[in-house]
Amino acid sequence: MANKKSLKIKESGKANNKPAVPEILSTNDKIPSPFTMDGTAHSEFAFVRNVKYSSEIIQKADKTFSIQRLLEEKKKGNEQLLAEGERQIFVLWHSIEALTTHNTLFVVLFLIYIGEILNEIKSTLKPHEFAKWRRKVFHYKHERYLQQAQQ
Repeated sequence: MANKKSLKIKESGKANNKPAVPEILSTNDKIPSPFTMDGTAHSEFAFVRNVKYSSEIIQKADKTFSIQRLLEEKKKGNEQLLAEGERQIFVLWHSIEALTTHNTLFVVLFLIYIGEILNEIKSTLKPHEFAKWRRKVFHYKHERYLQQAQQ
């Protein structure tokens, strides 16, 4: 249980030194269950397997980064230097984000593939044979990945 003195209520950005008192709701109150569906639409996603996208991101980042260009802008004044620095940083930052997203897409895709392979093998073997094969072939550190893949 939290120490009541450590909890402060904030009103319009200022602490008022009154201890926070948690509100206990009765079971008669109309509170929806946390497991209730809210009717939010579920979008469908399509896989676009542009395997060249990672190299395109890296090439764009390589073309953007230029200390020489930064030094040339420095000669023109601080505003030009700052503008060029900002441009390069934002392109590189966006490249990081795009590459991370692209990598995650392929990690998920490969896990799906692994899961399909495991499920096919599992459907062919008896349960104890499948478990024995999996323990023999894979290290325990792979176990969670294999479980995720099958799910």
